[in-house]
Amino acid sequence: MTPEGTWKSAGKKFFLPVKVLSKLFRGKFLSELIKLYDTGSVIYRGKNGNKVSHQTFNTLMETCYAKDWCVYCKKPFKGTKGVFAYLGRYTHRVAISNNRILAVNNGITRFSWRDYAKANQIKVTEVKNEEFIRRFLLHVLPQGFTRIRHYGLYASKNKTTKLEVCRKAIGSKRKPKKPVETPIELICRLLGRDVRLCPKCGSFLEQHALARASPK
Repeated sequence: MTPEGTWKSAGKKFFLPVKVLSKLFRGKFLSELIKLYDTGSVIYRGKNGNKVSHQTFNTLMETCYAKDWCVYCKKPFKGTKGVFAYLGRYTHRVAISNNRILAVNNGITRFSWRDYAKANQIKVTEVKNEEFIRRFLLHVLPQGFTRIRHYGLYASKNKTTKLEVCRKAIGSKRKPKKPVETPIELICRLLGRDVRLCPKCGSFLEQHALARASPK
């Protein structure tokens, strides 16, 4: 997005100049490393394990600044769909798929797994149900952690401002979002009837509850 609120196409050379990005990353990285060294958070030691002099550290930094750094920045081969498919395997997959759980009998869970250290061999392991549940819950994020964080145009503060301006600039024809079902609506759709209605008189169950609670 330009300051005037128009969309500027990336062109055929992708949206970031790799050489400029490499120099910028080198400068930012080494600058922060020097700050950590000056505050004592990072200690530079020689081969003998002893702390080296400040002059030796500065010489190392000068050598690092003189080298050409390589920052990997490449356009995706399969476009946006390929990127989403790649990220989706990490953000929306479960700890173990159903087809890997072979059996659950007599308090024992039997499941298959792939041993990458031995030519991707498929192996089978048996553990107690409690142990299987414990391992599964290790993949559940603690309270307060989120699996996906949005930034840039998709950040929470930009969704209703910059993102909408961006969509108008590129002429996006976005389909309206489908309304999210409430738990009650989901149950009614699955059962094919309104569970909030009394099966005898057809009135709402909330009215029955209020009538029983009110004094005569």
